[in-house]
Amino acid sequence: QTQDVVLDTINVQGAQDSATGPTTGYVAPRTATGTKTDTPIVEVPQSISVITREQLDDRLVQKLNEAVNYTAGVQNTMYGYDPRYDSFWIRGLDTTYTGIFRDGLREMSGNLSVYRDEPYGLERITVLRGPSSTLYSQSSPGGIVDLQTKRPTATPLREIEVQGGSYNRYQGNFDLSGPSATDPRLLYRLTGLYRQSDTAMPFAKDDRIYIAPAFTYNFTPDTKFTVLTEYSQSVYGGTAAYYYNGTNLTNIILGDPAYNDSIQKQGRIGYEFEHRFSDTFKVRQNFRYSKIDVNYRYVGIGSITGNTANRYHEHYLENVDSVVVDNQAELKFNTGPVSHTLVSGADYNFADWGRRNGFGLAPPLDLTTRNYGAVFIGDPAITDSSGLRQSQYGVYAQDQAKFNNFTLTLGGRYDWLSRAYFSQTPTTSLSGNRDDSKFSGRVGLSYLTSFGVAPYVSYSTSFAPTLIMSAPLAGGTPFAPTTAQGKEVGIKFEPPGTRALFTMAVFDITQQNTAVYMPATFDYRQIGEIRSRGFEVDGAMDFGSGFRGNLAYTYLDLEVIQGVPGEVGHMPSGVPHHQASAWGNYIVQNGALRGFGVGLGARYIGVSYADNANTSTNPDAVIMDATARYDLGQMSPQLKGAEFKLNGTNLFGRQYTTCKDGWCYRSEDRRVIASLRYRW
Repeated sequence: QTQDVVLDTINVQGAQDSATGPTTGYVAPRTATGTKTDTPIVEVPQSISVITREQLDDRLVQKLNEAVNYTAGVQNTMYGYDPRYDSFWIRGLDTTYTGIFRDGLREMSGNLSVYRDEPYGLERITVLRGPSSTLYSQSSPGGIVDLQTKRPTATPLREIEVQGGSYNRYQGNFDLSGPSATDPRLLYRLTGLYRQSDTAMPFAKDDRIYIAPAFTYNFTPDTKFTVLTEYSQSVYGGTAAYYYNGTNLTNIILGDPAYNDSIQKQGRIGYEFEHRFSDTFKVRQNFRYSKIDVNYRYVGIGSITGNTANRYHEHYLENVDSVVVDNQAELKFNTGPVSHTLVSGADYNFADWGRRNGFGLAPPLDLTTRNYGAVFIGDPAITDSSGLRQSQYGVYAQDQAKFNNFTLTLGGRYDWLSRAYFSQTPTTSLSGNRDDSKFSGRVGLSYLTSFGVAPYVSYSTSFAPTLIMSAPLAGGTPFAPTTAQGKEVGIKFEPPGTRALFTMAVFDITQQNTAVYMPATFDYRQIGEIRSRGFEVDGAMDFGSGFRGNLAYTYLDLEVIQGVPGEVGHMPSGVPHHQASAWGNYIVQNGALRGFGVGLGARYIGVSYADNANTSTNPDAVIMDATARYDLGQMSPQLKGAEFKLNGTNLFGRQYTTCKDGWCYRSEDRRVIASLRYRW
């Protein structure tokens, strides 16, 4: 006699790593940023760091500048605390204007019209170090930062959060995603926040409204179409500094509450289309239209006479309209024992930058009474205007050829660039055109051993025009794009049986056509050449049992090869030789404290030069950050999904001054934010 036995069905769901999407913990094993294909990071012959969503959440990151605090190769302290912009360098070379990408497409920023990217709207941040023009055309030779937008999910996701903290900070977030109730092929996501906040800088706000709807429609298992949109409005301080008298940084605030609120509105709409013809061939098209409008007001101090500060004020109306599109085809095939992943494409970007501005004398400031905000300050007359239209076409191809444990990455591209500039003042009129074309290439070789060690070597080149047009050549002709060549040798280590990834790299980058300010003639000349050499260590770890962390170290030797007499052979000011950081986060897994977690981080910013002649130095500093959290669901089943978090940045209030390029800045003071989040 037999007896039927009914067994319970057990569904096991594991985390699936994606090249662009969500990743469990701190370690992202795969990326698409390094090659534009889904590739294990250990096989990419270039140094890469991925800042995952869980890292951003654990540190309660509020700005893009904060997101890269624990990443090797990134310098973000040269301009002190500035709530207006996300400004940082990679390997000692500017990344702010030519190194920020969104979903693989460059964000085209102007002088004041710089994108203010909201970390809450991101799934991950990938830092690709070294020249990368082969795939990304106009990009910084130090590297690029690729921001991956949150995308619709097939599994329902619902989150609301409230935050409050230092400087009267109040913020509410929401993130909703899942399939449509009527058609499971249609997925949606709606992410947004509202914030009102003062900042550590007097008279400077940090208010924001952000909304980002997204939709994905899976026509078939092989065809997918995703729409990504965003609108945000930010209010921030036009001036975020103290008066520097040429010798000391004083406690005199440059700004004035009567004329300091700047408003930036930005929006984007774009799509990602992918169709897979077979397991070996697929095509993709990524497109985005973006727009920034900036209404920028600020007050400055020209001189001080006795107890009176003589002031001026300026008003800027600046905007950028841009279109970026990237067409890709990916083919996998074999030639004998060698397997190939070939990606080829054609891309185009267009940017139209414009500015109108005026200058006026502001009422003086009484330094005895500090009568800030006591006198009305109106907009000066708009007298000047300027603009630049820039278009670029490019074609590229890259082959990842694998033979046994070797991977050879070989790529090249050719670009055609056209720019037209104009400038109009009451007394002058300038205009000029410039056409450039350039080949960029990359070759890299990596070897993956059976025990997780992957040595690699690479050589790559780049070129990078910019929309910053304050200093064209004589007659109005735009500057030539910068060019650069980079060499890198490194080792990546992915310990078998663990979820961890470590990278060590030695690099040598030389950049030409750098614009250099000439104090004798009060203008810029394109005579600069800079060499960046250094060593980096970067690591991310998920050790299990509730512990995860990051570590990073950077040694940088930056040298001016050509430039202003007296600066050649020296290191540019504000950039430290040494940086190191470590962050660890632990969540109790069992016992009475289950669900309680703590995190602690330390950042070391080394000594840097205070002037470009290298005659004085900025001090070093150690900054401590910390977090504490508790899963309220451990207290009661009715609170399942609720979590309280307390985060402290610069926990001990260590303030220091950094001087760079003839100006000095203060670091951020202590900041504490509390968060209550509910997921269901």
